[in-house]
Amino acid sequence: MVQLPRTIDRSQRIAIDKALAERRLIHFLEMAWPHFDSSRFTGGRHLSMIAEHLEAVTFGEITRLLVNVPPRFGKTNLVAVAWPTWTWALPQDEDYPLMGAGVRFLCASYGANKSQGDGVTARRLIGSTWYQGFWGDRVQIAKDRDNQEQYDTTAGGSRISTGIPESLGKGGAIRIVDDPHKTDQVESAGVIASQVRAYDEVWRTRSNDPVNGAEVIIMQRLGENDLSGHVLAENDPALVHLCLPACYEEGRHCVTVIGQDWRVRDGELLWPARYDAEWATGQQKRVGPYAWAGQYQQRPEPRGGGIIKYHWWQQFGPDDPFPKRADGTPERNADGSAKRLKFPPFSFVVSCLDGAYTEKEENDPSALVTLGVFSDPETDMPAVMLVHAWQDRLALNDLVMRVGQDCVRRKVDRLLIENKASGISVQQEMHRLFARAGYGIEMVDPVRKGDKVARAHSVVPVFSEGMVWYPNTEWANMLIDQVTLFPRGSHDDLVDALVHGLRWLRDNGLLARRQEVRWQEQDVEAEFRAGSKRGALYPV
Repeated sequence: MVQLPRTIDRSQRIAIDKALAERRLIHFLEMAWPHFDSSRFTGGRHLSMIAEHLEAVTFGEITRLLVNVPPRFGKTNLVAVAWPTWTWALPQDEDYPLMGAGVRFLCASYGANKSQGDGVTARRLIGSTWYQGFWGDRVQIAKDRDNQEQYDTTAGGSRISTGIPESLGKGGAIRIVDDPHKTDQVESAGVIASQVRAYDEVWRTRSNDPVNGAEVIIMQRLGENDLSGHVLAENDPALVHLCLPACYEEGRHCVTVIGQDWRVRDGELLWPARYDAEWATGQQKRVGPYAWAGQYQQRPEPRGGGIIKYHWWQQFGPDDPFPKRADGTPERNADGSAKRLKFPPFSFVVSCLDGAYTEKEENDPSALVTLGVFSDPETDMPAVMLVHAWQDRLALNDLVMRVGQDCVRRKVDRLLIENKASGISVQQEMHRLFARAGYGIEMVDPVRKGDKVARAHSVVPVFSEGMVWYPNTEWANMLIDQVTLFPRGSHDDLVDALVHGLRWLRDNGLLARRQEVRWQEQDVEAEFRAGSKRGALYPV
């Protein structure tokens, strides 16, 4: 908020506050906050950006606005509470039909109760001493219509609160849809489809001013076929789409007619003053990759993943990778460090490097995935364990040293390096520095085996048959999240490395599936039987 000199008297201060609140919606929100919300106001650049787009709607610059933003990021208080009351507080102007207390709002959500609750909050703000002290001469609620479903202003404006699936008999010049879908109903395709159908068949016919009217939809993404997906698929040139993921992703930079996402670094947070990096990491684990991708990153994926399903991964050991004593304290090694869960004995360990050595943030990182082959004790069939994985942006020498040391530490038998320009340089350095480290180095050419999507499909049977295991660690969950979102995620370096390693194990006969083992046994048996009928090759 603007700091004023102490020499300004109270009446001047009030006049300046009023002018600031009328001039900018974000100023209005900050000033109004204590009068409708008991929590402390925490500002954020995303709130300012959304407010600027809403101002553009009020001033007739945008007629159709879609905003995608994570839950609990202040959207409802801004859009459903502050914006309508701010719009009414502005002086009426013939050149701006959507300004002043005569504007009619039609507000909806996934249910009438939520929409009405927001309307009651806005009504409480209008009745506050603060609001009436500034704009009581412009905004008065009509006594003959003042209830949860609808209240009118004496200037001819109104606010109607309803649910998106419900049949409507009234309309509005500004129509607001705030969260059209309930999060616990997203799995029901029928519910989502009915809400989208209600939007098409009912909601779109409810404009009181087809010429100057406007529509605002603000929501978190809950599925590919949600209302956002439906609206975006129409390719309406009038639609302005403001998409603000919780963590910035390179390649999904949002630009609108009003402005653009201010973030430039991959992973940069949307509201760091309230939700820091620790929150982002923890929340991603709590909600899982599907909900994180949709609700927080605004790029929904099919439940369970695209090509490789989330539920196909087999978790090795308990949730906590650190064994505990009876009293709950961690077991310790001789050096005092906490013991980790021990992997089963591996018959072969392979590491696969997807190298892109660079320290520049805008380039893809290098990724190393290490896999260990073991015998599943329940099935006595080959299985593969995710031993370790990482991705990082490293210069050539740092990359070579980290990979070389990892291979020694993980007792790798074979290191696979993608056969491309950066990979050739890495391979040459690896031979020079780690020639006697005890593991072989092999260049692989994945392009010869199809594109990335085709290669991912080729290892689906290994996953679907439950042959791929992982320890429940942060790095493993990072890889699984990336695999789950492939091919629509922002990065696929770990996916490439994982798929290359699995294909190599398959091609070299180290990871045979159950059916393939049966076929081999049948072939051997058939050959034995055929040989017994032919008789001895030499006379006895």
